[in-house]
Amino acid sequence: MLVALAVPQLDVPGLYYDEAFMASQAKDFVVPQARAEHPPGVRSIDIGGRPFPWMNVAYLGALKSQLTIPSLFAFGPTLPVLRLTTLAFGLLGLWFAMAFARELFGVGVAVVTGLLLAADPTFQFLTRYEWGPFTIGLLCRVLGGFLVLTGWRRASPARLAAGGFVFGLGVFSRADFVVFLAATGLALLAARPGLVREAWVSHRRRALAALGGLTVGLLPTLSVLPILFQTLGGMPDRGGLPQKLAVLGAMADGSYAHRLMQAGGRFELLASADPGGAGIFGEVFLAAFLGLGIAHLRGRGGPARPAHRFVLLATLLLLAGMLLLPGAVRVHHQMNVVPLPQLVVACALVWLWQAGRRGPRVAAAAVLAGTLLFQGAATARVASIIDETGGRGWWSDAIHAFAERADAPGNTLVSFDWGFHEPLLYLTSHARLLEPPWEVRREQRGGRGWMHEGDAQTYYLVHPPDYDRFAFGPPLMALAERSPSAEVEVIPDRSGDPALVVIRFDLPHRLIYDGRGFSVRARTP
Repeated sequence: MLVALAVPQLDVPGLYYDEAFMASQAKDFVVPQARAEHPPGVRSIDIGGRPFPWMNVAYLGALKSQLTIPSLFAFGPTLPVLRLTTLAFGLLGLWFAMAFARELFGVGVAVVTGLLLAADPTFQFLTRYEWGPFTIGLLCRVLGGFLVLTGWRRASPARLAAGGFVFGLGVFSRADFVVFLAATGLALLAARPGLVREAWVSHRRRALAALGGLTVGLLPTLSVLPILFQTLGGMPDRGGLPQKLAVLGAMADGSYAHRLMQAGGRFELLASADPGGAGIFGEVFLAAFLGLGIAHLRGRGGPARPAHRFVLLATLLLLAGMLLLPGAVRVHHQMNVVPLPQLVVACALVWLWQAGRRGPRVAAAAVLAGTLLFQGAATARVASIIDETGGRGWWSDAIHAFAERADAPGNTLVSFDWGFHEPLLYLTSHARLLEPPWEVRREQRGGRGWMHEGDAQTYYLVHPPDYDRFAFGPPLMALAERSPSAEVEVIPDRSGDPALVVIRFDLPHRLIYDGRGFSVRARTP
C-alpha cells in the first residue's frame, strides 16, 4: 500500500531543503564536485579522494547521508531514487516495529500496530520526504529494541551487542535520541524493578555485551561532544510548549501534512492553516491509554503484564520528555514517540477482542475501522493538494523545472534565501552554485561589506515576500526594479502562486551589499 501510494508522487512536492541537505552530501561522495559548498557545520572525511559525510551539523550525524550512498551509487542521484530509498528505510522501520510488537504481545498486536502506523498520514509523509531524519531514527529505535529484546530472551550476547550498537548510532543520527533512551530506560526499570540486579548477578555477560555495543555506537557522538554542547548552548528559542502541543494535536488528528502543505512550510502558520478535516486517532489513543492503565492497576481480567506497564510508562515519559526538550518544536521531534502510541492502541483493541464477548469485539473492530478510514481520508487530502500545487512555498516543485533549464556550464546560481542551495546541489550537475548569506553575515559581523562579481549568466534566487526568510529578498528586488539592466522572472507553482523569483543582470557587474541594501556596478569583462 505504501509503495503504491508513494510511486505516483515521487517528483512532487518540491525537494525540500532538509531532505536535500542530507541527500546532497551523499551525492558529494558518489559524484565528487568542487562546486559542493555546504553551510557551516558540515563535516566530511576524505576516503580515496571522495568526501565521506560525517556530520550534517553538530547535533545531527550524517547517518542518513551515509546509508543513502549505496542506492545513489547503484541507481544514480535522481529524485525518484532518493525518495524510494527513504521509503525503504521507512518500510524497514515499519517491519521492525511490528516485529518488536510481536515479540512483546503476539501477532495480533503486531498486525494492528502495523496497520495503524502504515495508515498514519504523518508517517507516510515523512517516509517519502525525509525530514529530521525521521526514518533513520525510527529504524534505530525499533531495530535496537527488537535486537535487545530477542537477544535477552534468547541469551544471545551478539544480538544484545548489535542492539546496543544500533541505539548508539541513533544518538549519532540525532542527539535527541537520548530522550528516547532515557524514557525507555526509566520505564524498563519501573516495569521490572529487579532487572538491573538480575542482569548483573545472573546475566552479566549479556549485560556487558549490550553496554559494549552501546559504547561503540556512541563513539562517533563522543568525538564531537564539545562542539555539540557548544552548538546546543547557542541555539535560538524556536518556540515553547504551546507550539509543541499544537504539533502533537496535528499529529494526533492526522492533519499535520495537510497543514504543512497549506502553509508552504511556514511553521508559524501551522496552527491557523486549514486542517482539511480531523481524524480520531488522538481520542482513540487517550481512551486506550486510560483504559489500559486502569485495567492494569486493577489487575482483574485486564492486562497486568510488565510489558504493558513498560509500554504505558515509556509512552508517557517519552511524550513528556519531548515536550520538555528545548527547541523540539518540529514534527520530527515529536514523532520520536512513534510507534509507542500505535502500540498502546493495538494492545487495547486486541485486549477488547480477546474478551470473547460480542460487544467488546464489535467495539474494537469499529474503532479500528473508523481510525483507518479517517487516516485514509486525510492521506487522500494531502495527495490532492500536492497534485494540485506541486507543493507550495518552500515545498514547491517549481525549483525542479528551473534547475533543469539552468543547469549548464558557465551558469552561476546564487541562492540568497534559505531553501534553494541544497536542493539545487542535488538537482544539478554543471552549474556553479553559491549560497552567500552565511558569508554576508560573517562579513557584517567583522564590519565589512560583501561583493560578488557576476555576469549575464549569473542568476540570483530569492523567495517572494511571503516566504522570504533571510531578508535579502526585498532589498535585492528593490535594486532590480530600479536597475535598467535587470531582468526579473517570477516562477509560479502549479496553482499560479509565486514560488521563487530569479533576478539576472544582463552585463558583467559587481553586486555589493553594505548591510543596508544592495547596489550593482558595471565592470569591464
